[in-house]
Amino acid sequence: MAELSETMRSVMQPTHQMLSDISARLTALEEKVGQLEFEWKKEVAAIRSDLKDVTSDTQLHALTLRVSVIEDHMSVRAGS
Repeated sequence: MAELSETMRSVMQPTHQMLSDISARLTALEEKVGQLEFEWKKEVAAIRSDLKDVTSDTQLHALTLRVSVIEDHMSVRAGS
């Protein structure tokens, strides 16, 4: 009986450690996603603000490129 208990413990310990490690990694990823979301919202707000002050085709083109970069980034992430 003691051998069975020891065998179970030897199997459960690595499994428990792996679950703990995965949980910690997921927590870190959630924090990174939250930070990225905050940064993207700031970037979108900055583009909206800049859009109000567009006075030339060059500025309009630059804003279009910035929006395209964000869209490309989001489509790559959504597809992953």
